[in-house]
Amino acid sequence: MGCVSISIEIQKRQSAGKSGILKIMLCNLTEQQRDVLVGLMLGDGSLEYNGYRGTRLQVKQSEAKKEYVFWLYGQFMHITKTPPQQRMDTRQWYFGTRFYTDLEDM
Repeated sequence: MGCVSISIEIQKRQSAGKSGILKIMLCNLTEQQRDVLVGLMLGDGSLEYNGYRGTRLQVKQSEAKKEYVFWLYGQFMHITKTPPQQRMDTRQWYFGTRFYTDLEDM
């Protein structure tokens, strides 16, 4: 499996309102997982950057899209700690992957 290099704008928690560019080598994901990740970044997915622990994928959707959240979880469950959960205040379904200092570690 070859590596694909893409640039994605991510949010940095340490400097609110600023963003950075993260170069990602997607070496250990299947072609379908890479396609899903790129689609999420072009749509409503987000990468959360934490300078100490790395970067992770965050998925949050309304209750109406619960089935979609579980499908996405199925795509990335090998790099998540817990299955999707529902927030009681907003009724959103969400999950996040583990943090990686470089997403190629996935």
